[in-house]
Amino acid sequence: MTTPTAPDVVTVLSVDPGNEALIDLIEHWTAAGLLHPSLLVDESLLSGPQVDPESLRVRQVDAAGRRERLLRETIGARRLSLMRFVAVRPVVNDDRSGVRGDRLNAIADAFESTLSERTRFVRVNLVIPSVPGVQRLPTLLEPRWDVNVVISPEDRPNDAAIDHGVGRPDAYAPHAALACASIAGLWKHVPAAPFDEPGSSRMVGNHRRVVMARTAVRLVDNRDLSDVVINRIVRADTTALLAQDAVDHGKVRDSRALVEESMWAFRENVEKRPFDFHPLPEPPPPRPPLLKYTRKGFTRAMRQLVRRRVEDALAGVTGLTDKAVSWLAGSIPTFGNLDDSWSLPNVAPTPRRVHQMAQSAPGLLPRRIPAPGWAWRPLRQMCFGLVDGGGLPDEIAEIVGGRQPRVTRAEWIVPSPTDSFQFTTAESEALIAVGKPCGRVRATDLNAAIHVGLRLDHAVGVAAAPPPDPDDDDQLIAAAPPPLDPAILDTLQACRKRFRKWDSRSRSLSLIGQLTNHVNSELLKAKEDLEQRAREYQETEEDRARVHRLMNESYGTVRNGRRWLLPSASGSGVAAAGSLFLPWSISWALAAVLALPALVLGLWWGARMFRYLAREIRLEHRLILIEARRKAIVDAVQRWPAEADRLATVYDVLTDWGEIIGWMLHKPFGSGDEAFAAEALDTTRLPQAFQLAQATQVDAVIDRLVRRMADQAFPPAWLTVLYTELQLQFLGEHALGAENDPDYSPTLDPDDEDTQAVPRPPGGRPGSPVAEPFGEYADIYEKPPIHNARARLIRHFRDEECGFLARRLMAARIRQFLRRLPVQELAEKVTIQRGDDPEPEVVAIRDFLQSVLPMSVGGLLSPALSMPAFTLAGLAREKSSVDSVQLWCPESFDLTDENAVDPRVVVIPDRSAASAGEGAERHLVQVTRLDLSDDCVPDDIRILAEPEPDPAAHGMG
Repeated sequence: MTTPTAPDVVTVLSVDPGNEALIDLIEHWTAAGLLHPSLLVDESLLSGPQVDPESLRVRQVDAAGRRERLLRETIGARRLSLMRFVAVRPVVNDDRSGVRGDRLNAIADAFESTLSERTRFVRVNLVIPSVPGVQRLPTLLEPRWDVNVVISPEDRPNDAAIDHGVGRPDAYAPHAALACASIAGLWKHVPAAPFDEPGSSRMVGNHRRVVMARTAVRLVDNRDLSDVVINRIVRADTTALLAQDAVDHGKVRDSRALVEESMWAFRENVEKRPFDFHPLPEPPPPRPPLLKYTRKGFTRAMRQLVRRRVEDALAGVTGLTDKAVSWLAGSIPTFGNLDDSWSLPNVAPTPRRVHQMAQSAPGLLPRRIPAPGWAWRPLRQMCFGLVDGGGLPDEIAEIVGGRQPRVTRAEWIVPSPTDSFQFTTAESEALIAVGKPCGRVRATDLNAAIHVGLRLDHAVGVAAAPPPDPDDDDQLIAAAPPPLDPAILDTLQACRKRFRKWDSRSRSLSLIGQLTNHVNSELLKAKEDLEQRAREYQETEEDRARVHRLMNESYGTVRNGRRWLLPSASGSGVAAAGSLFLPWSISWALAAVLALPALVLGLWWGARMFRYLAREIRLEHRLILIEARRKAIVDAVQRWPAEADRLATVYDVLTDWGEIIGWMLHKPFGSGDEAFAAEALDTTRLPQAFQLAQATQVDAVIDRLVRRMADQAFPPAWLTVLYTELQLQFLGEHALGAENDPDYSPTLDPDDEDTQAVPRPPGGRPGSPVAEPFGEYADIYEKPPIHNARARLIRHFRDEECGFLARRLMAARIRQFLRRLPVQELAEKVTIQRGDDPEPEVVAIRDFLQSVLPMSVGGLLSPALSMPAFTLAGLAREKSSVDSVQLWCPESFDLTDENAVDPRVVVIPDRSAASAGEGAERHLVQVTRLDLSDDCVPDDIRILAEPEPDPAAHGMG
């Protein structure tokens, strides 16, 4: 029961249950946004003569309708500073003579007993007579109450008009409802009721005094105008808003060049350059010391001679396990298989396939590498700043200097998320029939667009293949699939034509498109890097085998020569030694001749051993180079899974942020209309004193307001502020790097069954043949997991929830600004429908609102209150004269000259533009007037005085 201007005030209306028409009008005006919520006390809800505060039931009336609840459930948790208790006392005939006095006091006492000492309790006794009768009704007054207000029984369209009377049943209820709303302070634009403050109407110390009152209202229903302004602003494409000729000295004309420079500067300067593939740097060629590999080669050669066997050339050389070697060999594509994006030459694999390839590496990926969360905040800041004029990240601030450049077309930053390619049900069924299913392609997913295009070409080729020759048995055996419906080919060809037309758009020229295209090329580079490592590893294997073969050949030569060299040298040596036993002249000559072959063989063997050792040393040097090369390859291969997995994650997350940024730039307010289903006012149940007019919508006025509001609604950095509000609303507060932080939220695990995609083409449902999982080509966000913050945020954007909230936030800001504008700037003319008149009256809005002002004649506020309502004594004391007029009106409302200087006219401006209530946000221009007499005594008012002669007989009627 809060009010926007006084959140700690509650208004209680005690109405006789027999006045359902009055209650219905209060409820109707509250639902229409005119009145603050209130509490109704129905005596029919009370059980027994005693009023128990704990079991007291009230009817809560607000925009949602009327609900019956316990008092403690309704306001039990509220901190109240004021409670108004207004007892409505209808007086329509002699039978309703006011026997409720004791009952009302008991109810009021029960309410007051529940309040704390700090809460003021104001009792207002509101008497609403239907005719200026002559009956004495003393029980209508409440001596203990703060004020007794008697409503003048008259209903006039203006001060100079005749009294239309309030005695008819169809006229009394609207007259009474108008009195209740004004005296109880229920109007939305009224900051306080007229008798809230102590001493109101000079009644301190004398509660028996009575005040006669009369009220009138002028209301301009401007809700349609505000909705038109809001819809035109929030429905306008962001590109159209950027293209307006606003004063923007930082705007550059060459926006395409600005986008390219910004993307390059951001990619090159962002921390750790996460958008690039970072392979292990190539080590410099090793230069082993000559002495080291000479000694090592000599030792190996001698050891082989002693052991009489060749050592394994790979002993101690770094290598991979057999499983790792098989995995690495499988990374080299041997043919193009469309079902496996890795096998397509010169085409980047899908990120999901890269994830699978990295995860399948045996023992090479110790953990999953998260996406670089630090890169996405500056990316958003750059994209938003180039559009809304907010601050730019430090990564690109240098290229613009002190300027604040802004692009003029949002598609230069990112394509619209609504530009995704969606297969129809017939196309999805046709693709499944040929075994090439595809999921939808997001506008920023260039990788998926490439692969879907290839699959469509292959699908058309499969569908266009000629049927097998019935005379060829080999073709019949090979043609296992059943024949296809000819209509499938037409469907696929039309789908391919539509896809090529969609794919021909220059989405890759946008900032996000260029960045996505770069990461896609880096994925291809990562794939080619692994292929190159695999080939180089195979080459090192071949080099190792070649070295081992040369070692075998070298050792075999030495081993074969040793078989005949030793016997020959031994024989020559024995013969030379035996010749020494011959005569001296013969023995030395013969020994020299016999020893010469041994010497020659020894020299030959020495030369051969030297050649063997030199060759072993050269092979050892070659082995050292192979060892270094293999170690570099193994290190690079071991690093590749984590790096490739990170890069694929970057592509996935970048595609997500491309869609989120696309929603923010192209459709920040969704596609709905900001039209509140406000209940229309029933003009047939309005008193004559309550004049309602409809603002006339003029295109010139609307265009002027839209131009003014565009600057107010879209200040610098408005996109950043809006995104922060949406993230806080849908993801909640989070610490940096938390699980619900979209910057650091993990990507989907392709091997996790709980996060597998279930594509849902139009007309298809999960589980139907059209909605079968599409493998690596599915849209992974068709079924977002709970733990993925970005997926939840994307789902909120796609479901229009973010757009709806953004519209509400923007609408509140626009309405708040509209309420501060002068009335004449909002509308020039208003239309008044008077009764059954088929021709509505069109008047200036200023004239219509000022028609409620009192006319001053001869220094008096005239006309007087209903003279037949006063006794002769009251007329003699001039109690029928208006003593003061209270006006509740907009701050910009203009008074007439005579009213502006009259001290009896109290103007209370409406300063509730910043109020938070939903009804207060609707733009309703209202001026409420309350005429008050001087304080009276019961003998001044005929409805309270003794019966007396008809005043008409005395010329007073």
